Amino acid sequence: TTVLIVSDVAMGSGFVINARGHVATNYHVIEGKDNVKCIFLLGNTLHVREAKVVCTKPQSDLAIIKVERFPAARPMTIASYKPASNQEVMALGFPGILFRELLRDLPAFLSALDTDGNKRVFGADRDEFSPATFNGNIAQLKKLSWFFGGSFDAITHSAKISGGNSGGPLVDADGNAVGINVGGVSNKKFNVDYSYAIRASELIELAGDHGIPITTEADKPSKSEPGKSSKSEPGKPPKSEPEKPPKSEPGKSSKTEVNKPSGPGPIALTGG
Repeated sequence: TTVLIVSDVAMGSGFVINARGHVATNYHVIEGKDNVKCIFLLGNTLHVREAKVVCTKPQSDLAIIKVERFPAARPMTIASYKPASNQEVMALGFPGILFRELLRDLPAFLSALDTDGNKRVFGADRDEFSPATFNGNIAQLKKLSWFFGGSFDAITHSAKISGGNSGGPLVDADGNAVGINVGGVSNKKFNVDYSYAIRASELIELAGDHGIPITTEADKPSKSEPGKSSKSEPGKPPKSEPEKPPKSEPGKSSKTEVNKPSGPGPIALTGG
């Protein structure tokens, strides 16, 4: 399940990693906050829940939050295998450019929730809260220097992301999270446009350090449509949710500093 994360100063994405209600996201989405709101669809019911920050790792731009009064949402399985170059992946999340109206109308929407913090939604109203999906391919794996004084194992990929996608999952053909989307680089002069995700291995380490249970998958997906799993894994989105990703495969390595872009032409970093 992919969730929309909202605070009074920012919005971003996240995804459920266990049945206890833990959600993975980027540190910069919840930076400076102890509590945020999580909004997510289960079938035709929209749930709005408070979530508290449980643990963070700023140098890897990762955070785990815990949703209060968590309903029975299906957690996403985390890929522990090494992704490969040219592997097909899909980015899930809530890019702000597509969800402006939703955010503008959010106060009125929140006032219309029932006493449990839920609302039944259908048709176009339901679509408003469904995560956007963009597919692409992995270009390479690399060590990436980041804005919080650290670095992390990253995936460079071509699935489109923009502000608001930060913290959302990058999934393989079986619906397993291979990464956590964090930002992108654009250089119009040289027609460069690609995205970065934090490798799932970084999330597995953070969860393990804090005793947070997750389900992992060590097997690479067979050729199939991204998000369409032949297994009934916890990482496969439920049928009632419009979170179905397309095809996948795996990676390589090098080193780049995103906070100090070099080379001619304006390079714009995007994140959420």
